[in-house]
Order: sequence, then C-alpha cells, then structure tokens
Amino acid sequence: MSNLKKYIQHVVKFQKSYLIGLAVVILLIPIIVNLALGKPLLMGSESYYHLQQTREFNIGNFYYFPLLLASLIIPPDLMVFIPFLLAISSILLLIAVTKESSLQGEFIFFFLLFMILSPEFIHNYSVLSANSALVFLAVLIIYLISRESKWVKIMSIFPLIAASFFNLFSTSLIILALAFYSYFTKKNRLIALILAALLFLSGLINLLALNQDVFPIEFQEQPLITGLISALGAVGGISFFILLLALIGLAVTWKKKFFWIAYVFLLILMGGYLFNQKLIFLMSIVITFLATVAFAFLARQEWKLPLIKNFTLFILLLGILFSTLSYLNRANLSYPLAAHEETLQWIKENTLPQALIFSSPEQIHYINYLAERRAFHNLYKDKEYAAGQYQAIIGALQLNGLISLLDIHQISIIYLTPDLKSSLPADYGLLALLNTENFKLVHSYQGIEVWFYSKIVNEEVKN
Repeated sequence: MSNLKKYIQHVVKFQKSYLIGLAVVILLIPIIVNLALGKPLLMGSESYYHLQQTREFNIGNFYYFPLLLASLIIPPDLMVFIPFLLAISSILLLIAVTKESSLQGEFIFFFLLFMILSPEFIHNYSVLSANSALVFLAVLIIYLISRESKWVKIMSIFPLIAASFFNLFSTSLIILALAFYSYFTKKNRLIALILAALLFLSGLINLLALNQDVFPIEFQEQPLITGLISALGAVGGISFFILLLALIGLAVTWKKKFFWIAYVFLLILMGGYLFNQKLIFLMSIVITFLATVAFAFLARQEWKLPLIKNFTLFILLLGILFSTLSYLNRANLSYPLAAHEETLQWIKENTLPQALIFSSPEQIHYINYLAERRAFHNLYKDKEYAAGQYQAIIGALQLNGLISLLDIHQISIIYLTPDLKSSLPADYGLLALLNTENFKLVHSYQGIEVWFYSKIVNEEVKN
C-alpha cells in the first residue's frame, strides 16, 4: 500500500505532464482512425454548422469572426486541431486556477483524469463545439481575475464579452459561477461582481439586439436516458460508473455546506437537459465532480478488508476506462464518412447552385457545407412544421401525393444515406415510389444514392 501511495504522490506531483499526455493520446486516436479510413478529419454535424456560419458571415453573426480568420488560414481538415488546442489550454488553465484553491492535489488529478476519460469530453473536443469554446472562456475568466496584476484582471473583460455571445442559458451559468466565486473569495470579490454585472448587461443586449437563443443549438436528438449514458449508444454520454459514483457523492456530501454549490448547478443543468440535450456536457462536469468526491471518500475510508477496498477501486477505474475504450472503438462510425464526402462533392460539381436537397435532418449541415447546397430543412424556421412535412414526404403512399409535396417545396434532389434507407420500408412509401418514371438515380456510391426528380431534373443538372 505504501508503494501505491508513493506512485499516487508522484503522479500528482507531475500531474500536468501526465494529464496533458493522456489528453493528447485520447484526442489523437479519433484523428488517426479517420486518417487511416480516408475520412474527413473533422467530425460532427456541429463542426460543419459552424464552418458554414463563417461562409455566411454578416453583422448578425459577427462573433464568428475569429473562426472566419482561422478558416482562411487553416485547411478544413486541420480545423480539428482547434478543439484539440482548446482542450489542452483548458486543462492547463484549470490546473493553474485550482493550485490556489483549497482542493487537494489528488482530488484535482482524479477529477481531470475522469473528465479526460469521459466520452462527453472526447466528443466535444473532437469537433468544433461551442461547449469547448465556452468552457475555455469560462476558465480563462477565472484565471485572469485570480492574477495579481491589475491589468491582467482587466483583460478578463475580453473573454467575458466573448462568452456572452453563446446563448442565454450559458451566460446565466457563468454569471452564477462568478457570483459563487465572489462569495468564496475576499481578494477578488469586487472584480468578480463587476464582471458578473457586465456579463449580465452584455447578455441582455445580445438577447434584445441579436435575438439570442435561450438554449444552445441541438445537432442530434436522442431519448433522454439514451443520450445520457454512453453505454446505451449516446453521441457522447457519461460512463455508467461515473453516474454510480456521482450518486454516492450526493449521499456523501448531502450535509456538507461547501457542496451546496454543486447541487445548485446540477439542478439547473438537469432542468435544462430536459429541454436541450446539448447541456449534457456541462452537466457531465458537475457529475464528474461529485463522482470524484465519492472516489476520494472511498479511497480515504478504512476498510476491514483492504484487499476488497483496492479491488473495488480497481473495478471502478476499469469500468471508467472501459467506457472510454468503448466510445473510442465506435469513433470510426462518426459522420461524415468518406462516402458522404465523395457524394456531396459530386452534387456540388454536377448540380446548379439553386438545387434543393431532401434528406434526413442529420445531413443538413453536411449538405450545406460540403455540397454547398440548401437542404429542405433550411427552408423553415418552424421546426415542427418542417418535421411534419418531412414525415409526410417519407411516408407518402401515393405518387401524386409525393409529387405534390416535392413541387410545393421545390425539391429537386433526394439524397439517400444508408441510415435513412434502413429506417424506411422498402415495399411502400418513398423508396418504392422512387422506382417510377418520375425519378432517376443519377449517382450511387457505397450505398449512398442521389435521385433527381424528373419534372425539374433538366433544370438542375449541369450540361
């Protein structure tokens, strides 16, 4: 046991090197896998949404200017290293900030270890994610106001203003974090309160002038429980063992005064998660914090049978690691695949710019960016109406009904991915109606099909 303690002390002493090294390895795995498979290195619908925003840059989304500059300098595939650098920077800043806190070194090490191994962390730092930028800015604000120099403290205004452009919910969380920071610190209380007030003012201006969204934009909808637990196939999700430890953490800290802050954030984020699944990443940070509390509690307790204690802790660590490896194992299934890129490039080169493409909602941002074409769902801000019309098209039983819907929405191209085809019946509905004279299969590649609607095919195909 003494050897184990010495090893832990060594790891904690050099935690910066170990944690950064682990993060680099973990985040490089999806990049290397994509490279080996010939896939685009940049994954995720959200990545292509943000890149498309840089193409549509205007006064209404001026806050995309930094990403616009980056996109002009960095090739699209290498943009994957932006979240990579945000991850490393956030870890370094967090280590620097917590050094001056009352939290023990061992606690900080295991908290960051569990975060780095989290599927949510891997997902959000493998794509161009608003979450990764928000966390970086939030930690940077705390880091700057905790410095001794007055001018360094003043510099915190810049990331503060940048953080206010995400969404109202995220702005409110940072205001709350600054309020709590001012409550627990005497040294920087005034500056923290001033920054919280400035952030509130900036958020209010954004809400009124830019009609800012209350919640983050969602890019994939899943059932609430499925989206929460990584083992159930969540896009990111949280390890079952971390959730189990977090429940123990809640029981352990229930009557301890300091931890009421974690309960406040957890309740707010759980409430927000019911309306917006994108908040799971921020919620995972609080859950991982509580899980670390439980792990530290179990490690400190005197057990009658030390062997059982060590075995229990080992199983918990093994379970967390298994969730990480399981998630990394399915990283090669993340979109876009090489076949998607090839097919969308074909559409870009062989159709006119005004062509309107019908496909599943998951393909919207890939179509916009890679094919440089509008998708059916781009037409309508009313998501419920768009979803209803989408269901009407894929569920059309009569040819006349399908043609009428395509004409109403001026759809000229149907882009079928294997996922969309597998979700539709083959003997009736859209797939069956495509095998009529009104439609023509013009491109097929690795199970992905491009169909032209015959009434306007001649207008949409380049000569």
